[in-house]
Amino acid sequence: MVRSTIDRTNGVLRFEYPERSGFKNEEVRFDNNRTAMGLWRLRMRSYVMTTMMRYKRQRTHALAEVMTPQRQFAIQEITEVLLSDYEGRDLTYFLMQVMKLSRHVAEIAPNPNSKYREHYETVILPMYHWINFYLRNTKKR
Repeated sequence: MVRSTIDRTNGVLRFEYPERSGFKNEEVRFDNNRTAMGLWRLRMRSYVMTTMMRYKRQRTHALAEVMTPQRQFAIQEITEVLLSDYEGRDLTYFLMQVMKLSRHVAEIAPNPNSKYREHYETVILPMYHWINFYLRNTKKR
């Protein structure tokens, strides 16, 4: 998952993305803690949204020849939830909706022999583990 570190001395927030995610590591300047948290929430939401949309697009393409009604439904649900809950909601709500998509994500997952399986195991699954961890720790507050 994304690793973020904050350098308060220099006012820099660093983001390190998984190697196979397609994102470049970045440093973002901030003025205060509130701005840093806002930037972090924005980057996390953007990362999850972009990663999920890329996954959906790749799986739609890969499954075109062997599309089943269940897979088509899963793709439609993923698209609908992502587009309807991305903007105007807080990060926790958005992540809860993404978490609810986990069975649909599994429905369209690459088979173990697929060349796309590594991406699924190194990007998608760790993202879901992080979302689960984040939501469990957020609810305790």
